[in-house]
Amino acid sequence: MNGKKLRGLIVEKFGSNKAFAEAVGCCDVTVSNYLSGARIINRVTIQKWCEALDIPKEEIADYFFN
Repeated sequence: MNGKKLRGLIVEKFGSNKAFAEAVGCCDVTVSNYLSGARIINRVTIQKWCEALDIPKEEIADYFFN
């Protein structure tokens, strides 16, 4: 996962991890754990994040599998 790139997009679109976490239905600690690699992100969560962040399908790998 490219945590730095995702973090930048989250701040750009939502202003903070907390606001993003609320939008995708989890807590900001969980978002931080995903971004730092302390927690493995699953396919369902990736889908939610992509929808919330308007990440096109062709760019998913750049954010989540890099």
